[in-house]
Amino acid sequence: MRTSELRELIRTSEIYKISLGRSATLRAEALRDSALVFASEKFLYAAVMSGDDAKIARAGKAVRVPEYPSGNAPDKTISKWRGSIETFRSLPVGTLVLHWDSAQDRLLWGISGATYVANREEPNQFGQSAFIFHRKLLHGWDSNSLGGIRLSSIHPKAREIAINMATISRVKSNPDYFRALISDGDTSKWEGKPDWVSKAKEKGWKPKDKKSLLASRRKAIVTPDIEETVAYVFDEIAEIARMAATATHTAAYANGQTVLMTVKRKDISFTRAELEDEIARLLKEQHYCCALTGYDFRKNLKNPHLKMSLDRKNSSKGYVENNLQVVTRAANFYKSASDETDWAHKASALEHMAIAIQRRRKAASPPP
Repeated sequence: MRTSELRELIRTSEIYKISLGRSATLRAEALRDSALVFASEKFLYAAVMSGDDAKIARAGKAVRVPEYPSGNAPDKTISKWRGSIETFRSLPVGTLVLHWDSAQDRLLWGISGATYVANREEPNQFGQSAFIFHRKLLHGWDSNSLGGIRLSSIHPKAREIAINMATISRVKSNPDYFRALISDGDTSKWEGKPDWVSKAKEKGWKPKDKKSLLASRRKAIVTPDIEETVAYVFDEIAEIARMAATATHTAAYANGQTVLMTVKRKDISFTRAELEDEIARLLKEQHYCCALTGYDFRKNLKNPHLKMSLDRKNSSKGYVENNLQVVTRAANFYKSASDETDWAHKASALEHMAIAIQRRRKAASPPP
């Protein structure tokens, strides 16, 4: 999922918070499987699915938990259990979910995925059969902002809001604070509220400058080795910028206009910055090699035809997600609008020509 898509989901989606089992007993499982994990006694879940209030009340009274080891929980608690089951089932795809991990003193967040599934059935501590449900996250669990700032040291007032006493519930108080926090936005309007200021003084909490945090984050991840590799492979990122600029220009000036023939539409679904990020991601995914020939760009040969070039896999489509790859200029030129079969024939011809050229050079070179 692209960062721009994540930002849009964070900006527009509802925010919920989840408790991953008593004392976060399901936390390790949730982190390992990149999922929301939810437990419910089997008979209570079946009653909630029936929608029968009387059945739900009877099933709820039979549930045994540490607070009610003999069952007979109050109606208010049973209603809370019912609400958690119904909320977990109906949670829309793309919902932002928070979990306060008290064991490691950090805020975790994720984006809910598709329909939940019953992962397994197992007895609870009182021997009652329980379902363990999983719901995959689109982005996995994250404990950093989109810019990489750790979210462990959030405002103590916000921490109180993030802690969940129910299994899963909607964040009704100051949800926009968490949107701003995760997106590296300005949170000062919340932190300046009297009750927030009072809580900060009580806990000895002080805000940190986001710009310096982001700068230190970049400094921490861009080691000298990475800087050397980047400069060596990308000529200080110039190649990525050049490819993005070429694609943007091509898309802007080839939108179906008629000259002597109709030029293929070359729509683009990225901003310039997003396209540069996408090219960098593709290169990493391709291990810095040409997607068509396997040529290693790190060889850094001076032949201009071995420079990097952004190719559309399907030439009838534009510069859109899942249709891009980085290849050598020569490969892009010879591929042109070929399909896979035609490109395979061209590649074979190039291979035979290269062998013939090598033989000619060898024959023409003087004996040692």
